[in-house]
Amino acid sequence: MKDKIGCFITNNRIISDNDIEEVLKLLSVKEGQVFVQRMGINGVRMELDFFPRINPVKTSNELGFDINIFQKKIGVKKLLIADMDSTIINVECIDELADFRGVKKQVQAITNQSMQGKINFSDSLIKRVKLLKGLSFENLNECFETKVSINPGAETLVKTMNACGTATVLVSGGFTFFAEKIERMVGFERSYANDFVYEQDILTGELQKPILCGKRKLSIMKELAEKLNIDLEDVIAVGDGANDIDIIRNAGLGVSFFGKPKLLVHADMHLAYSDLTALLYFQGIKQESFVYS
Repeated sequence: MKDKIGCFITNNRIISDNDIEEVLKLLSVKEGQVFVQRMGINGVRMELDFFPRINPVKTSNELGFDINIFQKKIGVKKLLIADMDSTIINVECIDELADFRGVKKQVQAITNQSMQGKINFSDSLIKRVKLLKGLSFENLNECFETKVSINPGAETLVKTMNACGTATVLVSGGFTFFAEKIERMVGFERSYANDFVYEQDILTGELQKPILCGKRKLSIMKELAEKLNIDLEDVIAVGDGANDIDIIRNAGLGVSFFGKPKLLVHADMHLAYSDLTALLYFQGIKQESFVYS
């Protein structure tokens, strides 16, 4: 039997009946071609007999909520791989650290080029970290306390996946100092990130090698899948920048979260109006099964 085409409507607000009607009109759906199911207050799934001829990203921007089309049947994945900066948390930590050194504009410019894939991630990270030389451990703590917050839906995503028996892992091109804190706060089972080099609690401007870049993220994902004895098809990955392309395009379900244009073309699903709980809807998990604490 041929799998139905899944059409997901998600938002960070309530999905109204008018929103659903607007999508049905857009798809020119005829009777018997669609099954509509409310997954939660901000998530709706449609099952279609045909593949809609729409550009999901363009259509989402026109409607003001996320529309995603997926051709394969999706179930609950066995491994969640998540980027940290601007995905699980609200900021790029390195940009905020640069603020303490008065070099935020210089660092931010390099970060933006790296996120867009215009310059090599590892080289860009080395350049940026050199500009942080002299920051203290106390500065890092202050940055975390005053600049970093968890993005909406992140804790619910991770805790619900944990409850489903899914392995949850944070894989960041950022820094262990922050990743370990976020791992504990959000509920990830494990985290991977880059390590600063310190001398008496002061940053030297160097990083421990090897640097965790996009290729290393993919290697970690493959190593974890092998350890869990699962296929990459059983992985859901989420990220926002060029450094996430390898995990996004190789995972069974790759999700762009407010992603840069270079990442969007590799993602199965995109989010620009929804919080991270949309990833649960994509896997067929209803809001009544979400774990909030």
